[in-house]
Amino acid sequence: MLDDSTGATGKAAAESAESESPPEVVRMSMGGKIAGIAVTVVCTVLMLATTAVGNDSWFPFAPMRMFATAANPNGIVEILRVEAVNDKGQRMLLTQQNSGVRWAEVDGQKDDMAEDPELVKTLADAYHHHGPHKAPLIAVEVLVSNYHLKDGQLTGECETILAASWYAGEPPPPTDGSLSPTSCERGLTSAW
Repeated sequence: MLDDSTGATGKAAAESAESESPPEVVRMSMGGKIAGIAVTVVCTVLMLATTAVGNDSWFPFAPMRMFATAANPNGIVEILRVEAVNDKGQRMLLTQQNSGVRWAEVDGQKDDMAEDPELVKTLADAYHHHGPHKAPLIAVEVLVSNYHLKDGQLTGECETILAASWYAGEPPPPTDGSLSPTSCERGLTSAW
């Protein structure tokens, strides 16, 4: 025979087990299943179709080849960088570390920046916001250096073009579109 304390404990355990039963499973309706399958099929068809005819700007429905191709070993390699001048006349590279702006953001908006200098000014604003104690910038230039390759090696031939710019007043010297007199060499050492 069970004493009262053992019986009470067994009864409480049985009630506890009943109250902790797994939640009821909710099944997806037939309409939900059909919608899920339809979305999956459409996305799969778009991805496969655009892989044949698309380009990287169609991401995510695009060829998945962004980093799967190599540069032409006898072509040109472009390196983008941003240079600036502060109000003390000091020239510098704008980097992710000193401006908080990632290189990909600048590269992606390079063409828009060429049309609207106020977009280039946002780089100066980001620099100042990232370090309010820093001297304000009076000039920002987005530069693209084109390095020529022969058999995958640098030939030494390079030209730098001004892709976009913003000036608080008159452009500081030199006014040839490059803040750095050795702009090609600086392009090779710039780090984002």
